[in-house]
Amino acid sequence: MKALLYLALILAGVWLWRSLASRRNASGHQETSTQHPPAAMVCCHQCGVHLPANEAVTGADGLQYCSHAHLQQAQG
Repeated sequence: MKALLYLALILAGVWLWRSLASRRNASGHQETSTQHPPAAMVCCHQCGVHLPANEAVTGADGLQYCSHAHLQQAQG
């Protein structure tokens, strides 16, 4: 009977230790990760494809395009 009590205490201790360790790892991972904020997305005025704003080509009219070719097509 005492053996079962000791076994239950050991299992409970292992479970508690592992759950605390996994919480510590999960919270530590979030603090040290280098996640970048999502980039602002824009829509090409010519074809409608979505792309990051920093990769878009902006025309003189202020509209944004996915490439110089689409900018030229829109102007011509």
